[in-house]
Amino acid sequence: MERKAVPSLLGAVGGLLLIVGGIVSFILGAVYAVVTAHAQSLIVGIGLGILAGVLGLLTWVMTYYARGTPGERIVGGVTLIVLGIVGWGFLTGSLIALVGATLAFFAGLIFSLEWAVPRLTGAPRPTTP
Repeated sequence: MERKAVPSLLGAVGGLLLIVGGIVSFILGAVYAVVTAHAQSLIVGIGLGILAGVLGLLTWVMTYYARGTPGERIVGGVTLIVLGIVGWGFLTGSLIALVGATLAFFAGLIFSLEWAVPRLTGAPRPTTP
């Protein structure tokens, strides 16, 4: 198995779960707003849905970006870690989005540690071209 396959899979699934969590948050907010006639629920649902969708798309982009050179791997890995932390901070209402943010965090951690600590993977330390 290729060394970058596991963190890439984690990042792709995490991004997908973030997007699905955003759609679910949007739908639940809209349904709750209709049932209770509170516009605030709709606004919160739309806001969380948009935020989760943007985080999911950024997770996909950074997962693809992190498959490049060792420098891109570190930048992509750190960015995925930050996206995971932001997801944990803002998307606490959606369990699906929290799982996606957790997967994005671990993908970033693996991308970053794969370069920094080559003994974990058993591969020689990559060099920058």
